[in-house]
Amino acid sequence: MVFSYVEDITEAWCRNNGYLTQRNFPLRIKRESKKQFGWSDIDVLASNKKETLIINCKNWIHQNGVRKLISDMNIIGKKFSGTFADELNMPKTIKKIFVVDIWNHKDKFDREFDNSGIEKKELKELLEELSISLAKDFIKRDHYSGKETNAVSRILLTMWYNKLMSDELKAKVYDEYIEKLKDFLRKKPKSSKRSINSFLNSLCINKGKEIERHNKEKYNLRLEEKKFIINRAR
Repeated sequence: MVFSYVEDITEAWCRNNGYLTQRNFPLRIKRESKKQFGWSDIDVLASNKKETLIINCKNWIHQNGVRKLISDMNIIGKKFSGTFADELNMPKTIKKIFVVDIWNHKDKFDREFDNSGIEKKELKELLEELSISLAKDFIKRDHYSGKETNAVSRILLTMWYNKLMSDELKAKVYDEYIEKLKDFLRKKPKSSKRSINSFLNSLCINKGKEIERHNKEKYNLRLEEKKFIINRAR
């Protein structure tokens, strides 16, 4: 079996957002250009209590293959919105997503996907969202276990733990702290280092599941994290 990095990252993104997933889900469909049924598959099939995601993943795609992809995804979507979803005990609210890493002639792709009912996502978008979400959770857990449920998440957290993420991404991870500190400094521009440090400490309160999971109401921002937040806020 050939493994796709686009599918790996997409599945990790789905799981991080609370979906159950299955890779390379096989099914028979009847294509518009053919009289007989043929086999196809869904790269990543994901579902939660509310909806089912039908996701097609490509590392790259040429314009010539777009129309067939759209046609196949819409045929599969119709199949799931009927009795097929009931048979699989999955929600009949269907969302179709196409994830791609490399776009050739992106402007032409956009026109093809207009009114197709398929949401386009770039792999970079999913990877960034997943990285930020994992890092934000890591900060609140205040420890690194290395036992996340999939390899992609483990690799991304290892990169974060070893300080291999860019400053641009770090700024998005700490965005909430940076914006709140900016607001604090606007109101109190002559604040001392001690008062700034106290304010940042006051933001470090765990909520909901974090308290249940680790039995701790508070976590600590490290000195280097505070320095980064303060530099970005000023």
